[in-house]
Parts: sequence; C-alpha cells; structure tokens
Amino acid sequence: MTRPAATTRRSVLSLLLVAVAGCEGVRALTDLQRAMATEFHQQVGINVNGGTVLTVVVPTDANAKMDAESRAELARRMAEFARAHYARGDSLERIGVVFQTVSRRGPVTVTKQDAVFAWSASELATPAPPPPPPAAVRAPAGDSGK
Repeated sequence: MTRPAATTRRSVLSLLLVAVAGCEGVRALTDLQRAMATEFHQQVGINVNGGTVLTVVVPTDANAKMDAESRAELARRMAEFARAHYARGDSLERIGVVFQTVSRRGPVTVTKQDAVFAWSASELATPAPPPPPPAAVRAPAGDSGK
C-alpha cells in the first residue's frame, strides 16, 4: 500500500471513531432526557459542557405555581436523578438545574432564568442519611419472657 493511501485510510478510520463516540454521547443525553420526561412528567433540556458540567433546563411555565422551597426541592430531585441516570455520570463534576421562561415577540426571543441551582456531583452522590431505627422494645428487668 502506498504511503498516501495508508494515511488516507487512517484518517477515515479516525473520523469514523470520532463520529461513533459523538453518537454515543448524543445517545446518552437523549436517553437521560427521555428518562427525565418520564420521571417528572415534563420536557426538559439537557446540556453538557466540557464533559464535566451537566445542566438541566426546565421551562418555568410547567412549574409556575410552585413556591421557592418546592422549586428547590424539585431541582434537587432532578439533579440527583440526572446524576444517577446519565450514562457518563462518573465524569461529572457539577450538575445544575435552571428554570427559565421563554417569550417570543415576532422575530425576537427572550429567555429569562428564573431560578438557578447547582451542586457538585459529590454532594449529589452522598445518599441521604437513613431514618433512625425504631426504639427497641425491651423486656422488663428480671423478665426472661417466659
């Protein structure tokens, strides 16, 4: 095989490997987006920046009547779900949830972030402490239970 043909062949193979890796990344995001839509009964957007920061974008109109505390709790649950279900979750350093409002006036689109929440991946990986065990029932002193 001539040198230019070998170089061309390697270039094509490299390009194919990059394309396959890119498809797997898109598939991981699409799978997460579908899982979140099923779990939370609303469409969300998913963005990954640099492979380490994942952001869930939630349209505010779906949650317009929520108070700030309920919205914060929903954001935390969404972030925990994303951390647990994203195929590349081990590579994440931060996970954010952004509630935003989008309005359109003719050719102009205005996007406003209503609330932004963010956690380090390690904060979300820490499971909640288990509830305390029920108080043990003890037999009275001197009673062997017979």
